Amino acid sequence: YNIAQHIYENHEQYEIADAKASLAEIDHCISHYQYVLDKARAEGRGVPAARLSQMNESMHFLAKLRKALGVYMKRAMTNHMAIHTPHH
Repeated sequence: YNIAQHIYENHEQYEIADAKASLAEIDHCISHYQYVLDKARAEGRGVPAARLSQMNESMHFLAKLRKALGVYMKRAMTNHMAIHTPHH
């Protein structure tokens, strides 16, 4: 999130590909969390209910934040960054 926010605030230094990469990193974190959780469950390793609830709340927040950042970047950064993107 901090990287995505930094890119938006300093858009003149970045290209659209950089913004997409920062969102892809958030996507990777979300999917890796689910992978690790699924693997732990498959191996019979439990997580205390209170901690699992905290983890799920954090991931729910991150997923909502990712969705909002995607909309925000698509709308705002495309306009700001389009002039900085090399045309092929």
